[in-house]
Amino acid sequence: MLQGRVDAARAPVHGRRAVLGFGMMASRLAFALLVAALPAAAETLPDPAPAAPTPVLLSDRPAAPRPAAPLPVVPGVPAPEAGGYRWTGPGPDADALRRLGAALAAHPGRLTIEVEVAGPVQDASAARRASLDRARALRDALAEGGRDPRRVDLVPRGRGASGEDRVAVLAGGAGP
Repeated sequence: MLQGRVDAARAPVHGRRAVLGFGMMASRLAFALLVAALPAAAETLPDPAPAAPTPVLLSDRPAAPRPAAPLPVVPGVPAPEAGGYRWTGPGPDADALRRLGAALAAHPGRLTIEVEVAGPVQDASAARRASLDRARALRDALAEGGRDPRRVDLVPRGRGASGEDRVAVLAGGAGP
C-alpha cells in the first residue's frame, strides 16, 4: 500500500520533467532556426537613413522682445505711462472707467490692478480688505466697459507707505 502511494506521487513529477524537457528541446530548436535565418534576413535589410543635417548656428544674442501693444489714451483717465495707468486719490469716475474697459477690451494679454489705500492706519487687515474691495470695484467697472474680468488680476496692497490712495492698472507684466 505504501509503495502505491510513492509511485503515484512520482508519476506527476516524471510527467512534468518530460514536458519541461520537451519544452527546452523545442526552444533550442527554435533558437537554432532563428540563428540560421539571420544571414538571410541581414541581406534584405534596407539601407540606413541618411545622417541628420548639421544644426544651424544661431546668434549669441537673444531675440529682441516684441514691443508691447501701445495703451490707448482715454478721456478722463490719466495718460498711460510705463506700461499702465496710474493715479493717486479718488481717480476717474465710473464713466471714464467704463470707457477704459471698452478701450482695453481688444488689448491682448492680462491686466493687473494694484491698489493701496490711505487707511485705516491701525488695522492692516481692514486696510487690505478695503484695497481688495476697491480693486474689485475697478475690475467690475472695466468689465462693464467690455474687458473680460477673467483676464484681470487683482493685487490689493493694503495701506501703502505713502499713506495715500493709489491705483495702477498695468498691462502685461509692467512693474509697479
